Amino acid sequence: MKDLIRMNQLAGLITENQAQKMMAVLNEAEDFKVGETYTASMPTDSTRNKRMDVKVKFLGKDRSNDGTLIVTPIQDTKYKNSESGQEGVFEKDKQYNTEAEYLKSM
Repeated sequence: MKDLIRMNQLAGLITENQAQKMMAVLNEAEDFKVGETYTASMPTDSTRNKRMDVKVKFLGKDRSNDGTLIVTPIQDTKYKNSESGQEGVFEKDKQYNTEAEYLKSM
């Protein structure tokens, strides 16, 4: 993936700044260890702007979508949808996708 980013930069398809941001996300994703517990900022609305912190286990990288990580909550975590007001649950052992920028060490 890093080679592809570099090639796109050299071809003028992305700027140097965009390439640096993409590389930073990839480098951050490499720091996570499968099976370890982290805090993920999970979206609570469809715009993905409202979020809440959830303790999760890191399962790995999504092979079909570079830069996306797969996590699972370590316990059921209830939340209220900020748009509809309805309650929802991030379910234990259910897999969710997140970006590396939203996953932090505890």
